[in-house]
Amino acid sequence: MTAKEYLSQIRLLDLKIDQKIEERQELMHMASGIAAVSADPNRVQTSGDTVGPMRYVDKAVDMEQDINRMISEYTSVRDRIINQIHQLSDARYVELLGLKYVGRREKNGRMHYMRLEEIACTMVKSNGEPYSYDHIRSMHGEALKRFSEIM
Repeated sequence: MTAKEYLSQIRLLDLKIDQKIEERQELMHMASGIAAVSADPNRVQTSGDTVGPMRYVDKAVDMEQDINRMISEYTSVRDRIINQIHQLSDARYVELLGLKYVGRREKNGRMHYMRLEEIACTMVKSNGEPYSYDHIRSMHGEALKRFSEIM
């Protein structure tokens, strides 16, 4: 596994968790939709369909357990990788790899993993001047090399 693949585990797990959460929300929406239709007072029905909604609720509960397990794995992997990044002696590499692979939480709660172009607009030299994209790209390659020595 390359350093880039190793570091990208955080983003992959984050993506999978987001998808599972959306899937669970869809199941709960389906369960409430069926329950709402079954509870319609204008509809004549001899027996209510509680099995259909409960099936979706049961699946959502099982999915919640999967989500919790995945969050636990995500937290462990993220902490391990952050600690490894912090072993780098060059602060620029720590910042760059953090922005690219660890990400930052946005106001909407989602993680944002910066592209190198964004990092070039964010990181500044010690004299306050921004780095060029080419410099950031080169620094990224060097940071990955140094990180692979720690892995």
